[in-house]
Amino acid sequence: MAQADLETFSFQNTDGPKGWQGFSVEWQRGLIRGEAEGFWSLPMTEQHVAAWIKCVRRIHSEGRPVRVIADLRRAQTQSQEVASMVQRQVAGLYREGDRIAVIVEASLLKTQLRRVLNSDRAMYFPDADEGERWVLSD
Repeated sequence: MAQADLETFSFQNTDGPKGWQGFSVEWQRGLIRGEAEGFWSLPMTEQHVAAWIKCVRRIHSEGRPVRVIADLRRAQTQSQEVASMVQRQVAGLYREGDRIAVIVEASLLKTQLRRVLNSDRAMYFPDADEGERWVLSD
């Protein structure tokens, strides 16, 4: 893979509880691999979501579907403020043909994510390999 084809983004809480979000984009494949852990502050999540949206829109502008693998097994259930902001920002972001594999084990977080994403393009998996197989299949 060419170096220019891969771009990485990382965001960390600067105050408050420990939390981290990051993702990489393989532009030619239209693939976004995200990870997050802990509890997310609103400012950190706003930065993360703004960068994420730009990446999804760039892939769409090139006429390709987006493939997402989001590993949230180390993330906690988030505050209502953070969840509501994410829900507002990603509403209508994904299109027909996009696939989002969310890797999550905790049922409370999974319930929150279903409400936030509110998308029939998302599937939830406890196993990362299973989620990746689904997202990359045609």
